[in-house]
Amino acid sequence: MASPLPWSDLAPILVLIVLIVPMVVLYSISTFGEEAAWRGYLQNLLAGRGFWAASAIVSTVWVLFHLPLHGTLALQGTLPVDVLAASTLLLFPTGLFLSAAVRRFGSVWPAVFAHALPMSALNLLQHPGDLASGTLRIITALIAIVLTAAAVLLGRGAGVGHGIGSRAGSPFAQRKVNAGTDATPRRQRFVRLRTS
Repeated sequence: MASPLPWSDLAPILVLIVLIVPMVVLYSISTFGEEAAWRGYLQNLLAGRGFWAASAIVSTVWVLFHLPLHGTLALQGTLPVDVLAASTLLLFPTGLFLSAAVRRFGSVWPAVFAHALPMSALNLLQHPGDLASGTLRIITALIAIVLTAAAVLLGRGAGVGHGIGSRAGSPFAQRKVNAGTDATPRRQRFVRLRTS
């Protein structure tokens, strides 16, 4: 029988948990508003354009929304220019991933936590600008590829007409569907409401 790990071996893990969990909770509170607006509201508003077109528009707007913040941090010297470029470029594939997660799971909560987690991790890095420029570019490219691939997989797995980002699965449409009182099947009531 294996002996239990001594507490000294668990200390780094406990420190990470003590640091990460409160950060993720705090950032989740702040990212909820963004995700409710971008992926909960705007994604639904643009759903008629198709999921990927709507996701690309929302991701582009999300990048533009963050430019003043990133620019201010760079001008203050808080964010090195290489890190500014990398973090700004990663916003677009991250936005696609967040939209796909919301669509796949039918809720903004996966996007809220997925948005908060990297923010928490970035705040644990003491000097992200210390990475060599080439290393930062490689890491940025790899993360962008992984996020885009994950978005495609999640977006494909949701199916047409399911989850947030499609009118049929939107929470706003569901309220309209559930408001019907006759014996007409839900899908037919929704179609009738949309065409009215």
